[in-house]
Amino acid sequence: MGKLLLSSGAVRVCIEHRSQVSPVVVYSWNEYFERRFIEPAYSYTDPGLNPYYPLNLTANYAHQLNS
Repeated sequence: MGKLLLSSGAVRVCIEHRSQVSPVVVYSWNEYFERRFIEPAYSYTDPGLNPYYPLNLTANYAHQLNS
């Protein structure tokens, strides 16, 4: 989770050019089988994964965009 955002570069570009970016929309369709969601959830296939990782990652991006 979160690797899609990191690898796509979209977030990185928004952060690097945040003075030129107006709104940023965080859109997530809760597709649990594809692990594309930003709400806390436990992973049965990776039990060591922090259930708040996607939410914390999104909060971190929001903080970087606002700084």
